[in-house]
Amino acid sequence: MQPEKDGTYRAEVMSAAAGTGAGGAAQVVFQFALTEEFTNGEWYATAEGQEIRGYQYLLTKAGAVNETTVNNLREALGWPNDDPFWFEDQLDGEGLLPVQIVLGWEEYQGKPSLKVKWINAYDRDPSAGSLAHVSDDERRALRQQVGAKLRAFGATPSAAKPAPPPRNAVPANDGLTEEVVWGRWCSECVTAGIKDKERADLYNAAIRSLNREDVGKNISPDEWRQVEIALEETLEKHNAELEADRAALAGEA
Repeated sequence: MQPEKDGTYRAEVMSAAAGTGAGGAAQVVFQFALTEEFTNGEWYATAEGQEIRGYQYLLTKAGAVNETTVNNLREALGWPNDDPFWFEDQLDGEGLLPVQIVLGWEEYQGKPSLKVKWINAYDRDPSAGSLAHVSDDERRALRQQVGAKLRAFGATPSAAKPAPPPRNAVPANDGLTEEVVWGRWCSECVTAGIKDKERADLYNAAIRSLNREDVGKNISPDEWRQVEIALEETLEKHNAELEADRAALAGEA
């Protein structure tokens, strides 16, 4: 029985299988049995029999290492090496550590589908990145952010576009976390028509722009704001290219 709502759960790994997914992308597929749900700051036992399957892609569309996913698997499950079949072998032996997973809704084949978005260490503080409920101030801020971009996206080529914020201007980060930044980015990508694989590639590129050796670990709220600014600039460029294409097509008509 699959869970019916998004959120943060504790889970046990029932099975794992490494292989290739759509387009030949290297992946590890996990079958999780949910044990607890994090609600209102507390852990509560879930109903028996709740399971969900999660697909973890090890490489990006361009063939680069999917650093965030690989680092999460190493931290959460103790993956010690570069063998994707280690998870299967470990289940046949000592077993795998229990984990924390974050579930979120995504569109799949035109329908909403509950997906495993993140795999984290079992004892991670879930309140640090929860998106289940946001404050009224965060709602207003997000509406302002999305509204401005939608207006820019629908403007004619000659209309003035809002200038992207300078990279070195870091507004108050409001305790930004990876889950918050990824959630906003996914929402903007849906509006802009950016597909899932390109979405992940652009996101990873923004993280790499921090120029840190340990990208993907211990990123501060200020650094997540820098990542968000880089993503905003990427989206502005994407929208500008779409406008240019529309103008070119209009000129040919």
